[in-house]
Amino acid sequence: MNTNPNYDRKLAGKLGGDDYGMKQYFWVILKTGSNTTTVREFIEECFRGHMDNINRLAEEGTLIVAGPLGKNENNYRGIFILDKINSIDDAKELLQTDPALATGQWVSLDVPLSSFAGLTTRGHLAQMIISGDPNTVYVDNIYSTEQ
Repeated sequence: MNTNPNYDRKLAGKLGGDDYGMKQYFWVILKTGSNTTTVREFIEECFRGHMDNINRLAEEGTLIVAGPLGKNENNYRGIFILDKINSIDDAKELLQTDPALATGQWVSLDVPLSSFAGLTTRGHLAQMIISGDPNTVYVDNIYSTEQ
């Protein structure tokens, strides 16, 4: 199976990884929806509910990454990466617990994502900053090694 001398089968199993240390996550892009109400109280109530929902999902360990996106021509508002979800249908059902999504202020684009099971640990934190024209960014298969 795996011939990588650094592969930790026990850790991969504990984190839900397969024989290669990979695991299914769901990448969610939040985008402006069809409900474009301007009623301030409604918008504020939905946003408070959205933040409460983020905190709840993070405490449950289901939401592992969340954050806003800057202004852009595609009306993308933010991202989530979800863990402990078995299917796209389960992800869509879970996302409807967010008031901003449930009321149509935002919609979600849900993408299955295979990544390393250790994505939820802090043992190998790293940061990559991509600078340049915010309208066109291409990133493809980035690899890093200590060698």
